[in-house]
Amino acid sequence: MFAALVVLAALPGGVVTAEPTADVADAHVRLDSQQTAWQGQTLSFDGATAVEAAADAGLRQVAESDRSFTLYTVREDDTLGQVVDTVTLDPSGAAVIDTTPLDGRYVLVYEEHVVHVDDGRGSLGESASTANLSAAGWTVTTDDDDVTAQFDDQTADGTVALDQHTDAQFAGQVDLPTGTEITLRLHNDGPRPVLFSVQTTLGAGGRFEERLDLSAVRSGTVLNVSVSLDETTLATATAVVGGDDSASETSQVASATRQTDETTRSRTQTTIPGFGITVGSIALVASMLALSVRERR
Repeated sequence: MFAALVVLAALPGGVVTAEPTADVADAHVRLDSQQTAWQGQTLSFDGATAVEAAADAGLRQVAESDRSFTLYTVREDDTLGQVVDTVTLDPSGAAVIDTTPLDGRYVLVYEEHVVHVDDGRGSLGESASTANLSAAGWTVTTDDDDVTAQFDDQTADGTVALDQHTDAQFAGQVDLPTGTEITLRLHNDGPRPVLFSVQTTLGAGGRFEERLDLSAVRSGTVLNVSVSLDETTLATATAVVGGDDSASETSQVASATRQTDETTRSRTQTTIPGFGITVGSIALVASMLALSVRERR
């Protein structure tokens, strides 16, 4: 966990200063080499390990008051490009990068050495002048084609299989940094199309997992699932609940309920054609049976 969050303020000459405020891990997503960040995200990283490694190696910049990392572009041939900005760590060794003005591939350099970042933790790498930066670089984009998203339990044709029970798993992976908030939707083409919609935070490796109550969904019901970020859809797929009965491919969902360890919250309640009639019929039959018993008595 990072000890502090720093807000970066640009000064003349492109130098960035750091002012400690709050906890980095709670406020921002973690920078990760070889991953893609969405433009506008604030990426956090801890550079203390890289600074210590540089001091141990006898490199020049060892004073705590002068711990500045340089942000470079990465060329198409994976070599060092132009200087973009300077990022200075706060006393705890943490810093953040505002990606609002960024678009493309970037890498951090400390004392002329590449900085590899793994889930927000920076480590000192090889000489930046000769390194192939494919492993240390990272991307900032607004193009959904640059982001890879996939769902668990997909068949060979890409269909997502969802279990028909009270604790059905809806999970997958998105090629975005840990801490990124995405929106998951389960929907169809009926009069009330959104059956389930929730914002969730990506875990390590870009993983997400939600639990749904799909016990009231008829086996074979066909739905659509999607992942989106900032109103941009990153991935969509067709989902089948519990089986492959084509006769049930109309809207049959009574409700979709999110399950968590602490609480169960109903996200979207839908009215399904035919469902209310069925319930009403059962109630009517029950009433008639009760009346018949009373008359016999």
